[in-house]
Amino acid sequence: MAETLDDLLDNLAHRQETGQFVKQVDWDAVRERLVNDDEATRLLLAMDEAGGEPALVQNEGALRFFDTAPEASKIPHRKSLCYDEEARLNRKKNPPTGDVVTAAEKLGAHLLGEEDYLLLQSVGDFDLKCSCLLATPAGVRKLGGAVFGDKRFGRAFIYHNTADCYYASRGYRLKVEIN
Repeated sequence: MAETLDDLLDNLAHRQETGQFVKQVDWDAVRERLVNDDEATRLLLAMDEAGGEPALVQNEGALRFFDTAPEASKIPHRKSLCYDEEARLNRKKNPPTGDVVTAAEKLGAHLLGEEDYLLLQSVGDFDLKCSCLLATPAGVRKLGGAVFGDKRFGRAFIYHNTADCYYASRGYRLKVEIN
């Protein structure tokens, strides 16, 4: 777990070298951008500390860091949550202790959306045993739904469910974007 910016950069560089992420990274330029963005550094440190294993998945223009832990539901405190506070409050029996939208907002981060999730799955194998709640389009949410994804049979799938559903095998992933 990273405690300082130097520790975080070491962790990020190690993940880049050992993973299937962006290989050609100018870490001096990344360091400069992070040093000048206290909020992004705080978020990345929090993601790393929580076990999300942030990694740089895109460095064209904006730097885009995603949680890259192998299974979203194995990241502590990121499972057994419904989609948002409205869904949690509307659940009549056995409401969960929280929701993913509020958890992400409290941290100041964003949930991965469908395109983000497909990008992540294109560079590696994630959520092979669990699923991952994703930022849900307003039209789907208005109708009571939420979307989630996983990877099975060598490809990523995006599904739907009601927003109040929650499972121990369904987590969520965060992203940080630095312009």
